Amino acid sequence: MNRRGDGAFLRELFAKLRARIPGLVIRTSLITGLPGEGEEEFQELCEFLRDLRLERVGAFAFSPEEGTPAAEMPNKVPVNVRKERAAKLTEFQKHIKAQLLTEEIERLPERKVLFETYTDGKAHGHTDSFIEVCVEAPCDLRGHTLTVTLTGHDGDVCFGEIKDTKSLAELLPGEGYIPKRKSGVVKGFNAADDDYLMRIKRDLGLKAELEEL
Repeated sequence: MNRRGDGAFLRELFAKLRARIPGLVIRTSLITGLPGEGEEEFQELCEFLRDLRLERVGAFAFSPEEGTPAAEMPNKVPVNVRKERAAKLTEFQKHIKAQLLTEEIERLPERKVLFETYTDGKAHGHTDSFIEVCVEAPCDLRGHTLTVTLTGHDGDVCFGEIKDTKSLAELLPGEGYIPKRKSGVVKGFNAADDDYLMRIKRDLGLKAELEEL
């Protein structure tokens, strides 16, 4: 990647950025097994990740490309070692991300979420800090921003419940609505959503008649 700066430079840079930009999300990609990388250098990288706790990290094993300086560098690292180190970093980052999500939920459980996809009664979206959120939804929420109370996570995606019941009520279909499917994507409710929908409708004081697909 031929990046400039060393670990000390990056630590100082990230500290300044986080101090100046509250809620900053840092994402980076790392290569393991660059020629000359020994176990000491790899452990230094792990320590760097542990200390900096970056929000998004992608780890990839070095793959030489013809004509690049790295392809001609001596002290090649065996392919299996490169892949093992990339896998270790990926697993290491999973634990870091899980910790960060737990802390974020405890710090601010209510978040605005912009929903982007809707399939099988579940809406997926992101917060302004790029936390992926999944909620059960009685209708297609794509393109809408609603307040969600985060209740947990699976280490990668947060789960929660829609708090914006008033806004949700405005998005719900009216009486006599019949759910439809198109190309496998739910355009409304499916039979499995009936119980959840009825609870939502009851809580909002709305009436609806559902039909089985």
